Amino acid sequence: MCDTTALEALLTQFLAFDASIFEIIIGGSLVAYALGHGAGAIIAIIRRT
Repeated sequence: MCDTTALEALLTQFLAFDASIFEIIIGGSLVAYALGHGAGAIIAIIRRT
């Protein structure tokens, strides 16, 4: 029979690991979007002059 404490610890560790991966992916996507948006705004200003 499986030990519930060990299973609970494993599940908690997996969920924390999973959440950190999502945080890295979402954070990286937001940074990439912000950089792209900033570069687009700079290019638009340069084109106007």
